[in-house]
Amino acid sequence: MNKRNWIKDAILALTGVNHYSVNEFQILVANTGVDFPSGTHSHEEFEFMMPLFHDVETICNERKAVMKKGMIMPFNSYDKHGLEYAQKINNFLCFLSTKDYLNNLSYEVFSASTPIVFKNINFKPSNNLNYLIGILIDECNSRHQGYETMRQNLSKLILIEIIRCSENNVITNSQQKKVHAPILRAVKYLEEHYNLPFDLKETAKVSKLSKYYFLKMFYNAVGMTPKSYLIKIKIEKAKDLLLQSDKSISELAYELGFSSQSHFCMTFKKHCKITPMQFRKGAY
Repeated sequence: MNKRNWIKDAILALTGVNHYSVNEFQILVANTGVDFPSGTHSHEEFEFMMPLFHDVETICNERKAVMKKGMIMPFNSYDKHGLEYAQKINNFLCFLSTKDYLNNLSYEVFSASTPIVFKNINFKPSNNLNYLIGILIDECNSRHQGYETMRQNLSKLILIEIIRCSENNVITNSQQKKVHAPILRAVKYLEEHYNLPFDLKETAKVSKLSKYYFLKMFYNAVGMTPKSYLIKIKIEKAKDLLLQSDKSISELAYELGFSSQSHFCMTFKKHCKITPMQFRKGAY
């Protein structure tokens, strides 16, 4: 199946926007007012929106939020976000990164053991980040000798700085790696055995902690219960398979370790607000 090129569609839809592309990283720069329609959407890419002239009221995962002027609002892969009503956003920067590119970078640089998840909270860009963005745009415009290498390295540096400036699970895990070593073992176990039913006793055994102490430590480190984390892994895996595989829904349910097709569909709809088939058809 062909995956929808969301970035290309967005660029075609937004007039008055300059586009700078570096492999799997994109920057959109609007130096004028851009009209945005009402409604929400989601996509595989991570998105970081920075309005420059005024605050913007928005919706993220059915909750109202405000993108603050001069600050960056992160949206995770497949976060359902958008505007409650149509409006014009005057001057903004928007950064987009594919899920694999950003996660591979967080694994490489921060030794992250889990996929990165940003809190949907505005954060202030550092002086380094503003400087790197300016250099990247200059390199894209000037195209001096060696600019391709410069662009590739600058895109990585920008994303590293975004991770360092924002609130997310990667920085916490890397800084507390020794403290949470038992939890990291459990996380790795769940990610490698996502197709098995959840077994608290077996997961706690992997961590080498008592069952009840393990539950407390896991929640404090990851922000959710081990069972919820396993379901999250299954859902993320399901999204990839639905877009990249032609297998039937029942085959995917079995492959992902759900007890039945109906259980899979019910769980998927609970977390994504649409059915697996609707997601496959691009309703996200």
